Amino acid sequence: MHIRPGPPVVAAVTGELDREAAPLLLACIAGQLHRPGTTVLVVDLSEVTFLDAEGLRVVAEAESRCRQRGIDLRLRVGHRHTVVRALTITGLIAHAEDEG
Repeated sequence: MHIRPGPPVVAAVTGELDREAAPLLLACIAGQLHRPGTTVLVVDLSEVTFLDAEGLRVVAEAESRCRQRGIDLRLRVGHRHTVVRALTITGLIAHAEDEG
């Protein structure tokens, strides 16, 4: 997982976004939301191989925190079916960037 301060701020996750990795992602995101001038946050999930309920909870929490601060949340989803399906079921897919 790494953060590119941007603009836009990009939080890129690789591998599994599970109960072990999710708190780290949330801490990284929280730190970036307080930076002056942050207007867009991109959470790059295109390299995520596994997404569990805790990972989804963190993405939903990021959406909520962004909305409260007037920050535009964008998700880079990629093409992994399990990730796309989980985000679709939860409605978080609405924040997905167009693939171009």
